[in-house]
Amino acid sequence: MLRTAVSDLYYNSWRFLGANVLFGAALIVVALSTLVSPWFLVLLPLAGLPAAGMLRMAAVLVRDGHADFGDVIDVVRRPVTALAVAAAQVGITFVLVIDMWIGAAIGSMAGLLLTVGAGYGLLIGWAYAAIAWPVLVDPERDGEPVRAKLRLAGLVLLAHPIRVGGFLVLVGAGLGLSAVAIAPFLTFTVALAWLVIARFVLPVADRIEGRRTLVADR
Repeated sequence: MLRTAVSDLYYNSWRFLGANVLFGAALIVVALSTLVSPWFLVLLPLAGLPAAGMLRMAAVLVRDGHADFGDVIDVVRRPVTALAVAAAQVGITFVLVIDMWIGAAIGSMAGLLLTVGAGYGLLIGWAYAAIAWPVLVDPERDGEPVRAKLRLAGLVLLAHPIRVGGFLVLVGAGLGLSAVAIAPFLTFTVALAWLVIARFVLPVADRIEGRRTLVADR
């Protein structure tokens, strides 16, 4: 899977480089804005547009064996779903982080339970999001209701919690290490992670639905 994703990135490097840089630029703009005022964090869901566009490009490549930067533009032109899901993800994350902070400040058993519960909520929420995003942008599911796609993502997580968790730990560790170096994160490692996730999630989601998996061979 990783080898195939690396091959995907290699043969489509310029396309994914542009998308990854666009995503990195969006994050930088939000980060610099928060130096002016923390209220600019409300702009963070906007970074979900290039992120979703890059994942759409990855999903199209996995399905069809070919993708171009126009797949990113398609998401930007129809931003409602991506913005809504990104805003919900950011909002839930913010609430859970605040709960963890409050729990740590309380310092009692109730505070510990609040902190642990919020921590588990963060892990489960981000695991679910990592599955939901490729399902939402899957070209084979264009036209299907968003609610049905989100439900499918939940079924994938429930059916394979350990497998999904282990897989995402590895992907998250790779992204974390690249974020420390900054340059790889802003140029190619997010694109590689998206390709790995798309190649992992889409066939599993197809099997859950009993759908014939359509994945282009390289």
